Amino acid sequence: MIGLIQKLFRLKAKKPIEVNLEIKDIQGLLIKSYSHLSHSNYLFFEIQDPQKAQKWLEECLANDRFTAAYRAPGVAPDAIKSAMNIAFTAKGMEAIGASKTLIESFAPEFQQGMQHIERSRRIGDYGTLNDPKNWEESWSKPIHLMVVLQGKPSEMKDLRDNLISECASAGLGFIDHEEGYLPADHKEHFGFTDSISQPTIEGSPRAKRSKRLDSQLTKAGEFILGYINEDGNFPQTPFVHISEDKLNCLAALPNRTKRDFGKNGSYFVYRKMEQDVAKFRQYFDSVDDGAKMAAKAVGRWPSGVSLVDSPDQDPGADNYIRNDFGYRDRDPDGSRCPFASHVRRLNPRDSQGDNKEDALKSAQRRRIIRRGTVYGDRLPDGQLESDNQPRGLHFFCINANIRRQFEFLQQSWVNNPKFHGLYEERDPLIGVNPNDSDRMMTVPDEDGAKTLSLPNFVKVKGGEYFFMPSLSAIRFLSQL
Repeated sequence: MIGLIQKLFRLKAKKPIEVNLEIKDIQGLLIKSYSHLSHSNYLFFEIQDPQKAQKWLEECLANDRFTAAYRAPGVAPDAIKSAMNIAFTAKGMEAIGASKTLIESFAPEFQQGMQHIERSRRIGDYGTLNDPKNWEESWSKPIHLMVVLQGKPSEMKDLRDNLISECASAGLGFIDHEEGYLPADHKEHFGFTDSISQPTIEGSPRAKRSKRLDSQLTKAGEFILGYINEDGNFPQTPFVHISEDKLNCLAALPNRTKRDFGKNGSYFVYRKMEQDVAKFRQYFDSVDDGAKMAAKAVGRWPSGVSLVDSPDQDPGADNYIRNDFGYRDRDPDGSRCPFASHVRRLNPRDSQGDNKEDALKSAQRRRIIRRGTVYGDRLPDGQLESDNQPRGLHFFCINANIRRQFEFLQQSWVNNPKFHGLYEERDPLIGVNPNDSDRMMTVPDEDGAKTLSLPNFVKVKGGEYFFMPSLSAIRFLSQL
């Protein structure tokens, strides 16, 4: 009898805890990509009059201007005609009137900002290529907040111009804006299908629709503050003293003297990355089996099909693009998808560590959610000469812990020359040597191995660490 009771208890204990995200309080972009809204504008502002800015936040909330993740039952996804979300830098939090207690409770990397020398060294912004000193001029200005507008291409100019005019009367000085779009074929400028591998957040509407197994979900606390993460803990959260929460709009913390400013918010990383498509094409046109070598550098074929499934040729876009695969059993030596390839570095899945279970757990703790768009017109197919037009990627990622997620990816996987036992090799697409020299890549081959000497194809033009607060936290800021 005792044994039966213990068995039943163990079964009960293994039952997963149902996670319900407070999607009415979470800004929509943290949960949804709004892919039907193909064009985006990213507007950067300086807070010049905090009282007016606070009033503007209050009015935006009153009129439901900030798009929440919630969608009423029966409302189709494409019923949303435009979306607007907002995120603040650490300097922006200070400028709008946040207390010293609140600012110092944010993660240190957020407080320092992406251009801080400690952060630059960690994420590979060194040499002349990516050094913040060489970024575009707007990044030398005091950027306090970013507004993300998403909509149809024919509507974006009016949405942007109206917002800039509105913000000028709201104590917000316009600094600059960026434009991005989602290509209809889902390919980035180098010609490869993008955004295939995205984690599914436990408790999200997508998770509930897909009815995936728990093992196929990533804990909400990896991306949204206030929820359990893959370690079984709540991520560190910024807070205020209870006396500061005049509207009683923030969630309580176990310490009864503090309120949770971070809950239902997240850190939002932005990087503008310029792609030299002509150089990419010229290089792979000059090496033997260039199309295959380009795929080896990326880790997938242009169609999106993994090299694990098709190591020698691209079966084409009509084939099913599998994403539920591992490397350990099917490609343990990297002969299909090289250890050094871009996608294998950024998501090694089950291939690192002593056993599969620990490898998967480690990889899950490093996942990020990407919200990128491309900018600039495509270089015409087959053209090898540069047209000197800017083009590239607006990289955004969502993570609850910048250092453990985004910065770890950059330092330990992208720019680690000894990743997975390699020697002096970095990410073939976005990695960079400290002296900006060409990067080496070993490509296993049936005759031994090929060695590629890769020039730099990608340059960072700007970026920053933002925090995208919950609607409750925005309400708090509006009443400072």
